[in-house]
Amino acid sequence: MTTRDALAREAADAGMSLARYLDRMARRAEREKIFAEFRAGFLEDCKNPEFVRELLEWDEMDTGIEFDDDGWPEFNEPQ
Repeated sequence: MTTRDALAREAADAGMSLARYLDRMARRAEREKIFAEFRAGFLEDCKNPEFVRELLEWDEMDTGIEFDDDGWPEFNEPQ
């Protein structure tokens, strides 16, 4: 089986043309690259104690927003 045949089968299983399937896969790969770069940058930043200290300050900051027991802020309750 060729690569093209395998991809065509995947596209057919997804109910779309090979061109559309390849376009979707290319967009997904682009997104994954962006997320991977973000994760790498964040992990690098986490090596800096000053960065981590600031993150903790933000996490502990009192925003004045009250959260219910379910973790949702009062103004953003699910309907």
